[in-house]
Amino acid sequence: TTASVSSKVAAPTQQPRKRKQHGPLQKQIPVTPNALAQFIKYRRDLFVNMPRPVELDADAKAMGVEVTPAYVSRLAAIQCDVLASEHVGVQPDETLDVIFRHRVLLLQSRKGYRTTSDAMLLTCRAAELWNEVHGDDASPNIVVDVCAGSGVVGIGLGLRYAKSDVLALELQSQFAERCHRNAILNGLAKRMEVVNGNASEVDLSHHLGSVDLLVCNPPYMQVDDYSTRDPQSEERALAKRETAATIDDFLRLTKSLLHPTRGIALFVYPQKRRDRMNDALDRVGGFHSIRWTDVHRGGISYHKPSATVIVAVSVGDILAKAAPDVCTDRLMHPVGSEDVTKYTPWIEDFFSSIGLHVSP
Repeated sequence: TTASVSSKVAAPTQQPRKRKQHGPLQKQIPVTPNALAQFIKYRRDLFVNMPRPVELDADAKAMGVEVTPAYVSRLAAIQCDVLASEHVGVQPDETLDVIFRHRVLLLQSRKGYRTTSDAMLLTCRAAELWNEVHGDDASPNIVVDVCAGSGVVGIGLGLRYAKSDVLALELQSQFAERCHRNAILNGLAKRMEVVNGNASEVDLSHHLGSVDLLVCNPPYMQVDDYSTRDPQSEERALAKRETAATIDDFLRLTKSLLHPTRGIALFVYPQKRRDRMNDALDRVGGFHSIRWTDVHRGGISYHKPSATVIVAVSVGDILAKAAPDVCTDRLMHPVGSEDVTKYTPWIEDFFSSIGLHVSP
């Protein structure tokens, strides 16, 4: 017995990896006027007080922007003063999170459905593929974000492409309302329209055949699919289950909206359900080119198979011409890194490309 106890004491215990907390008003911190005021001061100090973050100057230089005091004040106003606006109105049941290397502020539900890394991966891959197909200097005429949720993908791409309008389509009214406030929060109120409606029913006839870039993070579980744990709230269930629209509905909507020669669309989907996406593409038909990107987590789990797949489609042959490889691979974290906040270049490059599109 003694030997058994001793061996148990001596046996090393594996400590879980610690994740850095990014949210200034995290799930355990109530949103009070005082907490919000402290965060506004923190943001202002970040942008206005010297020394400025090195990344701000580096990004500005790369974009040909002169970081004058007036420019920094304008940037600070967009990212700080708006927080106190009554149009934003951070609620007690919400968190305020900082994502994309301090470039995007995001209001989210404290207990309901929250954004995952899939939204980040979809945003970064959409920008990477758009630039590969159309060139770094080209901007989509409009970005359509289907199943927008809190607006992460549409906002990220709207900040990346300063000349593009953004249309966010979201089924759940509470998400659509929060998405609108997130657009205000990130300076996109004049360029981002939020539509609350069902993808299988909403009237987008004025956009038929005209959309350059469409992104979608759809629900992936069929209504009668209980192969995974059932979502614990109605909000999460609607976000994960095809209660209102199926993947076929989303693909048909995509096919009708895409511009016939310029348009590309990207969907993020669980790798283990890839066959289901493939079957849906076959059923709906009409896509000239289909390209798959397997995203591996990397880090210390680099040996594990891909958990996420991003599929890109076009009704014309533009993908076939610009992206000849049918399947490609991407890593999320550098191989061997235990730092879950460190990303590979294709993600970091996207972070560096947004957040400075402000008139001096």
